[in-house]
Amino acid sequence: MFSLKPHFVSSENTADIVLDVNDPAEVGPDLIAAAVAGYRKHGGPIVLVDMGTATTLSRIDSRGRFEGVAICPGLKLSAEALFRRVSYLPEVSLRFPERILGKNTVESLQSGLLYGHVAMIEGMVTRLSQRYGDTTKVVACGGISHIIKDLCRVITFYEPYLVLDGIRMICEKKDRKSSKKYGGGHLRF
Repeated sequence: MFSLKPHFVSSENTADIVLDVNDPAEVGPDLIAAAVAGYRKHGGPIVLVDMGTATTLSRIDSRGRFEGVAICPGLKLSAEALFRRVSYLPEVSLRFPERILGKNTVESLQSGLLYGHVAMIEGMVTRLSQRYGDTTKVVACGGISHIIKDLCRVITFYEPYLVLDGIRMICEKKDRKSSKKYGGGHLRF
């Protein structure tokens, strides 16, 4: 319809990132796109905390090597599982309560879900820093990150559109290569 050849984000076109994992084809395109954008914008070492259906923590070193990822249940997924599996618990909005120890069921659920998620992220980042022994920048992205970013002490940057930025960067680089090879114009976003 637009006379354009589509670009796909995969382990075959990671731009400046090297996937240092057992099987690069297993790394999701969202993780690749976030790694490309995170590394280009902030350099390394960097930990990317992508909060969507799952909460993932990926690390890219100072040379642009994607060293791996931890995949944890996402905040909404955890909440949905809790509400579905425990019949007497009400669904609650995902917002921080006034206190850490709730005085009622709603506050207690909100505290456990939200402060618990913050503690999980802080604990994982602390362990990564201890393991690698360096000062790491931590970038929060993804659909739920806006809820967590202000109360999570380890987050140094908030990039709500990091994955989309990475897709654009990968496509622009691939388009430049195609343009040089075929003499065509650049893809614009």
